[in-house]
Amino acid sequence: MAQEQLINDLKKEIRELKNEGRVLEALPLMKQAANWGDLENQKELVDLYLSQEYLDKKEAYIYARLAALNLDLESMYILAQLSLNPSVKEVNREQAYYFMNKAALGGYPKAYDPLSMMYLMAQGTSRNLEQAKFWNEKAKKAGIDAETVLKHETMIQKMESKTRN
Repeated sequence: MAQEQLINDLKKEIRELKNEGRVLEALPLMKQAANWGDLENQKELVDLYLSQEYLDKKEAYIYARLAALNLDLESMYILAQLSLNPSVKEVNREQAYYFMNKAALGGYPKAYDPLSMMYLMAQGTSRNLEQAKFWNEKAKKAGIDAETVLKHETMIQKMESKTRN
């Protein structure tokens, strides 16, 4: 109970600083709350560090990882993307696949198409054309970037015809 009160007091102080436009002063407190497991601050730090004003993808990775471990689907998706970015950290395709798959299985629509491509390109997992088709179809039904999904559907069909011949 005392720990919960401590986090609530910290969050109140963070809100006050942000309301006064003192984001830089709130930042260390936000990090503390995030490191104590506060999902709200974890997600806010990810957004902050991916914004143009505070862009720092390495910091975004740290807080996306915490939020993903807190079972936040959007953070799993972001972490998967950051895991494939060599400017953030050494590329980790297996981790990217793991979190993209978790996000997709959890029902996060933006993860469907990238997961489809991971199966098609054997990125972090073995090639599986059935899974590639399945997730591509889910992306299409979810209305995710129709042009890209259609292009990927064509790529899957071409790969299928190569494997049949």
